[in-house]
Amino acid sequence: MAETEEFKTYRGNCHCGAFVYEVDLPAELKLTNECNCSICSKKGNLFNIPKPDSFKVVKGDEKDLSIYTFGKGTVRHYFCPKCGTSLMGRDETRPAGRQHVINIRAIQGPLDVWAMEKRIFDGAAIPCDWKPAEYKGLEPQGGPADGKTYHGSCHCGAVTFAVRFKPLDTIDPLDKEKDNERVVQCNCSICQRNAYYWLYPQADQVVFQGQENMTHYGMRSGVFDKPFCKTCGVSITNLPADQTPEQLAAMSERMRSYWEHSKTVAPLNLRLLDDFNFRSLKTRTFDGYNMIPPKYVNP
Repeated sequence: MAETEEFKTYRGNCHCGAFVYEVDLPAELKLTNECNCSICSKKGNLFNIPKPDSFKVVKGDEKDLSIYTFGKGTVRHYFCPKCGTSLMGRDETRPAGRQHVINIRAIQGPLDVWAMEKRIFDGAAIPCDWKPAEYKGLEPQGGPADGKTYHGSCHCGAVTFAVRFKPLDTIDPLDKEKDNERVVQCNCSICQRNAYYWLYPQADQVVFQGQENMTHYGMRSGVFDKPFCKTCGVSITNLPADQTPEQLAAMSERMRSYWEHSKTVAPLNLRLLDDFNFRSLKTRTFDGYNMIPPKYVNP
């Protein structure tokens, strides 16, 4: 970075607000780094290296975060054990001042990560003994006769799945007549942090294995859960939260409609697909940051 570059202090946090930090980054945050290695692809990490000694924890403690390592174990990936937010990584083998990277998806918004220039780091080219987990469960019974079955998993392999859907490279996000075949990216507070690529198959088109290995994070609205792998922190799906009759009666008509519909589908984070170039997907973007009430309150 140029010596004359201006910096400012940003504030970031996991979604549940248990861990909050401040960090110095370029004042005009227009450039970020995107790694194509196996873990960054599944989590959607966008990373920047902060100024040396500028990272400061203002709430919580790093020792309370979950740490995931793989391969040689030299890089520690930190995520919140309650909400699953991927926060940062640390590589002690790198030079001093360059060991710590921040996942800027956790920077408090509004932050338009879609508009940022992405500098690709070819982490996939680094030799590693990691291999995708093998799916060993039953195949889905639903789905189109001319569809294709895809397998995928979280990074550690504790959660695997199979989904039968129309070939993903034939999806047209602008075809309003086939709204159930869309792939969606959303910029709401949780979707931006977790970098989902949402697919919406019917429930009989998906089979999950290892659901007992997922942590269920309840959103503030209490309507949906966002499960993630408790070991590696990779986000999996979106599920309707259990509701009492009183809770259902208190919901707005719009949210109750969403909740009822969500029981018939099994939303899937396509980042879990193995050996699939999701960057080639034709997607629809949704401005959940401004369109989904109530507004997220930054801690």
